[in-house]
Formats: sequence, structure tokens, C-alpha cells
Amino acid sequence: MTAQTLEPRWRPRKRTVAGQLRYATAAVDNSPELLAIADALTARTGRPRNIPIRALLIACCLHARVDPTNMYRTRIADLLVSLNAAQRRDLGIAGPVSYSQVERAALKLDRAARDGITLPANDHQDAQTLNLDAVMSLICSAALPPGFITTATVAADGMDFESPARPQGFVDKRTGEILQCADPEAGIGHRTATPSHPSSWFTGQELTVVTNAPDRPTSGAPSPPAPTVVLAAGIRAAASDRAGVTAGLVLWWHQRVPVRECAVDRGISQGSDDDFAAPLRRAGIEQIIDLKTQDRKIHTAWTNDQVLMINGGVFTKGTPEALYTDLPTPKLSDTTDEKVRKHEIYDRLQPFACQPLTAIDEAGRQRFRGPAHKHVRRVRCPNSPRSMRWSLLPKTRCVKGEPCICATTFTLGPEDDIKLRQRDLWMTTKWKASYGRRNMAEQGISQARVHAGKLVRLYTQVRNRAGQGIAAAFSLFGSNLTIIQDWYDARGIDDPWVAFLGEQPLDQSDHPRIPRANRKKPKASLLRRLASGTDPP
Repeated sequence: MTAQTLEPRWRPRKRTVAGQLRYATAAVDNSPELLAIADALTARTGRPRNIPIRALLIACCLHARVDPTNMYRTRIADLLVSLNAAQRRDLGIAGPVSYSQVERAALKLDRAARDGITLPANDHQDAQTLNLDAVMSLICSAALPPGFITTATVAADGMDFESPARPQGFVDKRTGEILQCADPEAGIGHRTATPSHPSSWFTGQELTVVTNAPDRPTSGAPSPPAPTVVLAAGIRAAASDRAGVTAGLVLWWHQRVPVRECAVDRGISQGSDDDFAAPLRRAGIEQIIDLKTQDRKIHTAWTNDQVLMINGGVFTKGTPEALYTDLPTPKLSDTTDEKVRKHEIYDRLQPFACQPLTAIDEAGRQRFRGPAHKHVRRVRCPNSPRSMRWSLLPKTRCVKGEPCICATTFTLGPEDDIKLRQRDLWMTTKWKASYGRRNMAEQGISQARVHAGKLVRLYTQVRNRAGQGIAAAFSLFGSNLTIIQDWYDARGIDDPWVAFLGEQPLDQSDHPRIPRANRKKPKASLLRRLASGTDPP
């Protein structure tokens, strides 16, 4: 064993309120869309607002970073009061700060996001109208520094965001309608059961988030390491429009950074084809999905009776029946060994799968090559003498002289399970490894709720969807900024915001080491072996 040097561990950079204010100011000022929103909401006549919309955006971003437990307007007003005169002057605040000023500015932003904010045309883009989801996505993604490492894969999932109103019957005095609670836009949603808690119901909104995920690793270019952050967010009443809001958020991010793959769970993918799968196909984005029980079926393709559709995959009809008869289904109680065994059973089907030749076109048609095609060469087929020379490959049950598609190219239409098609065959080992990247969305949600933020019930007292969505977006901004700073601090390097702000970078001599008494001491025998450079006897 050669002599080694233990890697030093460094304390994270000291984060002060003044330093976080510089981060929040740079994040807002570096977003042309947020500045355009602030300009669009600024009145051209009358007395100027004491707290400009730009100052409100910066103050909310700062509050979400230094106090992630709530987004109360009283706390935002207290934060502005705690700033010195020079800091308030840089924000455009000239006079004293009061709660009513913060409340009026916040109501202006919430109502504008609810009704839509129209941005005028400029040299870079045409006039556009931003809806609530776009405003939320702009706020939470503003925490990403210039030059942030991005991937071409995203993951999406939804999380419950309970209304602050108590879930009990409430009568709207204006309309006489009986509501679930005092929040008129709240819905009733269902929490999926997990090994840690049973299923339950909640009253409020559902927050959908899109996070970055690792790309498919290749031998030459593995996926670059990067922290998991929320790229876009949207809000709907609980248990409504899950597929539509997810597709809209993915396409919104696709306009900023090209996306090739999107991994979602069944709660999103089981929506209609027009709501989720079709918009992604038109944008050239592949879906990575799980199948519900109704989609796990075996039948002959409608457009070609020589094609067998197995769980959304395209196979030759010459596939041995023993391989797809009584296929096991996944269960929540499966052990690791049982999961591996089931994946191996599905892996046996892979040689008989047809290879996609083209992407799905606008009409829903897609061309395939048979598994015995000369450019595929996965199986042997009696109707293809060339393939029979490949003695080590499995053989189909095709009969010589009868029609088959094993060595041909063919086209399938939109009626042939177009909604379920994906690159990797469902339940195979490759599919499991690819679908596992969806956990990045779960990680983003856990960061927002527990580790980096506190996006739970009573995070805000606002009782409308727009206000709750804007508050959630600021919370996600604070979580993103915390995750980025902690990720770089854990590696002893400066985050990209440091270079953007022109701050003094910290080298090893500037990073104070953790005192030895606070570190786990290695055994004396290990230290002697490291110093001597010899292996133990």
C-alpha cells in the first residue's frame, strides 16, 4: 500500500445576510424576464411606489434564503427594516418601510400573475404573455448561476401543498356555493402510500416541479456531476391537470435548454395522449414512463398482424410464447433479489424486439426494423437465410415460407400504443436503470420540504392559488440557492455566483480547516501504515 494523504475537510464559506443580499440581487438583475415583469408592473403615472416590484422580488428571494420556514409578509417587512440605509437605497426604497406597503406590492404581483403579465417586444423576443406557471418558473430558476451545469434529461413529479385554511365545509356568501374550506380554489387530493406512511387525503393545491437528472452515461462522456435543483414549477388545484401542467413546464424549460428525455411517474403519464405524450413528441423529447395495470397487455398490432405489442414494446410475432406467457408483475413488497430476477425474465425478450428506424412523425407513424434485419442481427429467422448463419443468436418460431417481419422494415401508426412507446423495453434492466433517474424529482421535493426548505402547510397564509404559487416559487428559489451553495462548499470550491459577483475566491489557505478534535480520528495503526507505505502483514 502506497503512502496516501488524507483529503482535508473545509468549513463552508461564511454566509451573512449582506452576502445573501448580493446573491439575491444578482439573481434578479441577471434575469431579463424578472426585470421586465418589474417594469411591466410599475405604474407610469401617480406617486411612485415606495417598495418597487424589483425590491419586492429581491426581498422575497432574500427572505426565502435566510428564513426558509415561512413566507409571511410581516417577516418580509421586518427583513427590509433590518437592512441599513445604503442597502435599502440600492433596492430603490427611499422612505420608511411598513407592512401595508409590502402587502400592496405583493398583491400587485399575485394578481398580475393570476391574470397574466404581458411583456412588450424587444430586440431579443416578441411580445409575450406570462401565465402563473411561467412566472413561478422564472422565479425559482433565477437561482441558477450563469454557466450552471445542465443536462438534457429532466424528471418531473408533483407534491401536495396544503391550504392554510382548515379543511371543513364553508359556504361562499356571494354565490352560496359550498366549498371544501375557506380557500375557494383548493381541491381534494390523494397522497400515494409509501413504506413510511399510508395513503391519505389533503385539501389544497398540487405543486408540480421539474428537476434536472443525469444523462444516459456513455463510455466516452459520462453525465457531468451537478446538484439537483428545481428548473420549473407550476401549481394546480389538487388532483387536476397533472399531465398538462407537466408537459407545459418541460416545454418551457426546453425553450431555454434543449431537453432530450423526460422521466415521470404513472400519475402524470396516465393522462391523455394530447395532454402529455403528444406535446413532448412534437418537441422531439422522449418519455421514460412506468405502466399501469391496464397498459400491461399483449396483443397484435392494428396496422400489421405480423407485429406483436408487448407492454408497449414492438416485437416480431415469431417471439417464443414461453418468453411472454405469464410474465411477472412488479410488487411493492419485492425484495432486491426478486426485482433482479424479474428484470432478467424481461431481458430475455430484448433480442426479439424491433429496432426503431425513425422518430414518430407528426402523423404518428414510425418505421421499425425487424430483429433479423442485416443491420440489427439479434435473432435467427428461417425466412432470412443470412440470419441463420449467426449460430449463437436465439431463433424465432417463424415458419419458413410464411410471412413475417423479422428481416424487413415496416411502419406502425398512432393506434399501435403510441402513448406507451419508449426507448427501453418496460421492466428490463436497462429500463430500470433509466427510469431510476426519476428519483431526482423525488430528491428535489425532499430538498424543498425538509432539507433545504420548509414548503409545507402554513408556509404562507394566502388563501388563493396565485398567492400560494408565488410563495412556493420563492421558497424553491431559496432551496435552489441553498443546494447550490452547499454542493460547492462540500467540495471545497467556490460556486459560480462567486465569479459572477466578482468576489474574492477562497483558496486552501483561506478555507479554515475543521478542528482536529471535531473530526473523526483514524486509528493509530492506520496512520503508521500510511506513513510507512507498506501493506499490513
